[in-house]
Amino acid sequence: MEVNLYMRNQLLRDSDVMSMAHGVEIRIPFLDKEFISLCLSICSDVKYSGERRKQLLIDTFKDVMPEAVWKRPKMGFTFPFYKWMMNSEYIKERMTTTGKKNLHSYQQFSAEKMHWSQLMSLMLCQ
Repeated sequence: MEVNLYMRNQLLRDSDVMSMAHGVEIRIPFLDKEFISLCLSICSDVKYSGERRKQLLIDTFKDVMPEAVWKRPKMGFTFPFYKWMMNSEYIKERMTTTGKKNLHSYQQFSAEKMHWSQLMSLMLCQ
């Protein structure tokens, strides 16, 4: 389900749209059909054994990948919406000049007390 739904309809689509919007050519790793078939054929006991998540992948590339890469904490794959919205003069002007509620919301957002999606929702509902 993850390969057919979330990856295809969300992750790959978002990567494609955002990279094209900014003229960046990206390559998504590990999408070769034979490689995916191989991974799906590995039993769960082997795939999920080890001290860390993705231990099999780490062990495979440990000699060519710096330790700082495979020992760092997990990082999500997100776009910098907060940064984009903080740097947007359009959003700042719209939210600070259209009423006390919008001003308060923008101040909460600027102080990192409001998630970017909440501010975006407020803007879209107006």
